[in-house]
Order: sequence, then structure tokens, then C-alpha cells
Amino acid sequence: MVKRKSTLTSLALALLLGSGCVDAKGAFDDFNNRAGTADASTIDGPSGALHDVTGQFLLAAHPSFAPVDQVVLFRADFVLTGSKLDATLRFLRVADRELVTPEDCHPGPDCQTQLAMNQIDVAADGTYTGRFQGTLPGVANPISGTSGPMDVTMSGTIVSTDLICGPLNGTALVPINGSTFAAIRISPETAAADLPTPVYECPQSMPVDAGVDAPIDAPIDAPIDAPDKV
Repeated sequence: MVKRKSTLTSLALALLLGSGCVDAKGAFDDFNNRAGTADASTIDGPSGALHDVTGQFLLAAHPSFAPVDQVVLFRADFVLTGSKLDATLRFLRVADRELVTPEDCHPGPDCQTQLAMNQIDVAADGTYTGRFQGTLPGVANPISGTSGPMDVTMSGTIVSTDLICGPLNGTALVPINGSTFAAIRISPETAAADLPTPVYECPQSMPVDAGVDAPIDAPIDAPIDAPDKV
């Protein structure tokens, strides 16, 4: 396993020569400037309600063994209906961040351009666990450029209407336990060249709130909503 890890890292470092580093803090600063800081004063929602994450996101998955700028990218479409979450993740090519097409895949029955999970239960605190199974296309693999099977469990948290993040565990050609992901909202009309800097992990200090009012979930909630003035 050590030898395998070393090989993958070497391949990733070779790719690194042709791409800029992903600055995790800088990416979050840039995201916050565009979407607003997700803290206890801004992520509170209606009492008992989950943040509505229906829409399109740029999702970045970072393998735990890879350099920080080596992430698998997706255009992710989420639909939240009540407490059920559906997600379709469409792979992006490493070279230009365009959607992977069937023509990009290696020939064979396992060619896939997207992954999906349906009707995933979301808890009142915004957490959920979903499983993706399929094939990682080589053109979407920033580390080795090869395709192969993946079976990944996503333990996500809906932080706000604009941010979902959490750990990833399972396999994608090799074990990826301890990996991370984050998804930030984008417009479906955003061109590949205009996609924002990827964010691939949760903020270091992350208040988690699905909109349930304090003091029930204090201290991570905003103050109790003031009653409406008559």
C-alpha cells in the first residue's frame, strides 16, 4: 500500500507542475466574499426547517493521500424535498472542467459520466449519509488519469443554502478513507472557464444549524427568533 501511495503521489506531483495550487483558506475567503460567511448569525433558517439546497453546486472531492490541488470535480445537482435529498454528480474533465461525455470514457460497459443517489434521509441537524457506486473516468482522475471502480460513502452536512461538506470514505481505485468534499452553489449557466476556485473541505470552525432555534441546539444556533411585532 505504501508503494501504491508513493506511485500515486508521484503521478500527482507530475500533474502539479502544470496546475496552480488550491489554497484552501483562500478558496473559502473567495467563497465567503461571494456567498456570505456561514456563521451562527447567517445560517439560521425557519424553525425546524432544513436549508433548501435545491440547485447546482461545484463539488470537489479531495483524496486523503493526494496533494491539495488534486481534486475530482463535479457539477452536482441537489434536490431537497422535505427531508429527502436527491443528488446527481456529473464528472468534470481535469483538462478544462467541461462535462465528461461518453466519447471521453475508455471503451467498455463501465463508462460513466455521472453518479447518483436518491431519497437520502437528512436529519434535523442537516446531516446525511449517502453512497455512490460507479466508475471514475480517467479524464476526471487528476492523479493517475486511469479509470476504475469507485464505492464511496458521503457523510455530508448541509451547512447553509450555499454550502454542503463532510468526509468521504470507501474506495476509488484505491482506499480513500479520510478524504473530504465540499460543494458550493453555482449558477447552472456558469461556463467551465468561469467556475470558482474549488472548496474541498468544511471550514475549520463550522457552526452546524439546520434552522432549529436555540436554546434547543445552542450554542451553535443564532439567538431565539424575536416574536413578530403586532
